[in-house]
Amino acid sequence: MRFITLLCIFWTSLLFADPLKVTVSVPPIKFVVEKIGRERVETSVVVPGGVSPHSYEPKGRQAVALSKTELFFCVGESFETRLSSHLRAVNPKIEIIDLRECIDPLPTCCNCHTQDIDPHLWLSPKQLKKIAVHVYEVLCRKDPEGAEIYRRNYYPLLKKIEEVDDFAMRNFSKLSSRTFVTAHAAFGYLARDYNLVQLALENNGRPATPKAIVDLIEEAKNEKVSTVFAQPQYNSKGAMRVAEEINAKIVFIDPYQEDVLSNSYDLIFALCPNAQ
Repeated sequence: MRFITLLCIFWTSLLFADPLKVTVSVPPIKFVVEKIGRERVETSVVVPGGVSPHSYEPKGRQAVALSKTELFFCVGESFETRLSSHLRAVNPKIEIIDLRECIDPLPTCCNCHTQDIDPHLWLSPKQLKKIAVHVYEVLCRKDPEGAEIYRRNYYPLLKKIEEVDDFAMRNFSKLSSRTFVTAHAAFGYLARDYNLVQLALENNGRPATPKAIVDLIEEAKNEKVSTVFAQPQYNSKGAMRVAEEINAKIVFIDPYQEDVLSNSYDLIFALCPNAQ
């Protein structure tokens, strides 16, 4: 009876402990942190949904609100360096976690990033798995008393990511055309990890010139492209024109959607309509 009482006290102390304050750059990383942390973490996301992180600049009040955060998970967006410096100045104990260090990095495809590594890390399930592993390890190290809770939440998430990875490999292997067109080159990791090719309607982060669009249309026709991705953060006129010219379907995909697992399935079904 005494053992049961002590066990109840132990679990109660875990459940009602002050949550670990975590900040993340973009919504997909918030998804990972909250799936593993659950009630043990209090997560703030810097860039709101529907906004492009490449041009986002945190407001003064937002930076102040984040000053008590204990962990800051970064992906390589340009604002992160300035925000990290501010957070370190007001809170020297903050820990900055660069998630690019835990994945297989890919050079960026445009100049809308100040860093050399593509920051869209989560859009490949293979890299998402590495992110989940790293987030789990960091949370356990930072909050060892919550390690058991993190462990119980982590393994189901890992299983779901592996299921998406298996689903992607199985269906992408059946594609007759492995090329797709995208308004913004956000899918580099997905393309590399699953032997796909993305043709981007941008040139070093700028809208494609009329000649570049004509050339891309010709290449897309030769490659028998059937899918064109448009994203809410970017102008979709070029994507719609290409889709019309090559008689392809246009699919609106938000790379920064918080539910990254659901988004991964949407991407797979967009490229493989008969996926199963």
